[in-house]
Amino acid sequence: MADNKTYYIYPNNSLSPEERFVMQQGYPYVSTTVLKPQGRLNHHGHHSQNTHYIVDGTLEIAKSNDPRGFTPWTRWQTHGARTFANMPRIATYIGEAGAEGCTFVEELKIVSHTALHLFL
Repeated sequence: MADNKTYYIYPNNSLSPEERFVMQQGYPYVSTTVLKPQGRLNHHGHHSQNTHYIVDGTLEIAKSNDPRGFTPWTRWQTHGARTFANMPRIATYIGEAGAEGCTFVEELKIVSHTALHLFL
């Protein structure tokens, strides 16, 4: 996915306060990602509604309603700390961290069998 994606590893599989907060919003699958300054999220999508809770920094996202990503991307939208960037089901998207980098919690309502290992 991202060119510099890092998952946090917590002692005893504990969750961060931010991950717990997001789970309370109704998203059972959470994963924290750190992007370096101008780090990118490559073109991808999910089978279910998902969102990104920005912990620190900024994340610019452009999305397409074409699962193949062939239709034009929407204009880029910047999401700052303590905000949610919501993605509709089946939409594909790309993203880029701001100059200060970005830490975010990605959340999904449903996860496919091919992505399940990312959330366990």
